[in-house]
Amino acid sequence: MGSVTTLYVWLHALTGDYLQARRLLRRGAEVFPGIGQVHYNYGLALMKTGDPAKALSEMRRASQLNPRLLGPHRYLASADRLAGDLERAAEHFEAILAVDPDDLPANVGYALFLAEDMNDLDGAKHYLEKARETNPADPIVAAAQARLRELGVDI
Repeated sequence: MGSVTTLYVWLHALTGDYLQARRLLRRGAEVFPGIGQVHYNYGLALMKTGDPAKALSEMRRASQLNPRLLGPHRYLASADRLAGDLERAAEHFEAILAVDPDDLPANVGYALFLAEDMNDLDGAKHYLEKARETNPADPIVAAAQARLRELGVDI
């Protein structure tokens, strides 16, 4: 998308006019179907305007077009986990960590996912330790550590 159009999209989003941002981004996705960032932004606008099914479809498209784009993987890991598709959820956590092994939210999220959904306490411990290396004072790390202890992880 051109820089002027991108500016209009962000102005609409910043002012809360997500419907107009959605219209502009839909057009962007039509004009630039091969750009993952456009599909990701369109997915965000769809989420904000109450169309989660279509939003997730755009997120999937974005992650296929640009596997290094982390935002879509974050949404998809959560959505697939909630839907019970644990294999795909794991793939999205792993995709994030392949790009950025120190990503704190992904390490914490993956640790909780492994303990709660996969009963992989050793894997959970590994990813929480990675998060603690990244930022031991972060409150999300402390909360995850407490939850993992509840689940029997020796940390």
